[in-house]
Amino acid sequence: MRRTDREVKDFQAILEITDKADVIRIGLIDGKLPYIVPLNFGYENIAGQLVFYMHCANEGRKIDILKVSPNVCFELDVDHLLKEAPQACGWSMFFKSVMGYGNIEILTEKADKIKGLTILMDHYNPDRKSKPYDFSQFIDKTTILKLTVESLTCKVKSPVE
Repeated sequence: MRRTDREVKDFQAILEITDKADVIRIGLIDGKLPYIVPLNFGYENIAGQLVFYMHCANEGRKIDILKVSPNVCFELDVDHLLKEAPQACGWSMFFKSVMGYGNIEILTEKADKIKGLTILMDHYNPDRKSKPYDFSQFIDKTTILKLTVESLTCKVKSPVE
């Protein structure tokens, strides 16, 4: 990271940013071309390692790519604030972002898929945690992707710099 003064290493701060995010973007390689997909997600923290769960259709370009290469990068960002200035080059954007690399596994076991969907739903509806969801009519029509994070960085550009 070039701007180490903006790097965030505190894991709790990284989790707070992740909690606020409502979209994760995954980057895949389709032959020689990059392919970026925004997805809804949920995550769990397993002893300091993040694992993201995303859902999608059972077929499509993303699934085809992942079957060939499960290596991905990811990005999520929050708290955007545009800073205007009298001169064009003085404009800036404040933000918080988390980026990293990992591998995606396509979950096939029903129990694993239900776990992933539950974690995803809890991310958007934290007040409902620990109450069961009924996924019975969707589970076979839905692919659940499990992204195990291998490395990540976090960067914050704050208005109080």
